[in-house]
Amino acid sequence: MIIVSTPKQSSGVSLGMTTLLYLIGTSVGPVIAGIFMQANQAFVKGISSSVSLFPTAQSYNLIFLTAILLSIVSIALVSSIKKRAPEPTIVMK
Repeated sequence: MIIVSTPKQSSGVSLGMTTLLYLIGTSVGPVIAGIFMQANQAFVKGISSSVSLFPTAQSYNLIFLTAILLSIVSIALVSSIKKRAPEPTIVMK
């Protein structure tokens, strides 16, 4: 969608920025998810009377809420790109 929305003369820059943001997202996303999962934990009693810590449902809700908000912001930014029509060139003979 980004390439289609970008003017033809800026498609290389657009593709490069998209790749850069993708790589940043794939490295930062798991860290943010880990922070949410570590911050929201609950004790769960096991079968052998052992107690363990596990992420709560709230941590997963926060992860999905963050992903949805970032997706909405990304869609809004892409839709704000105006595709410019190329200016007609006048050829004089």
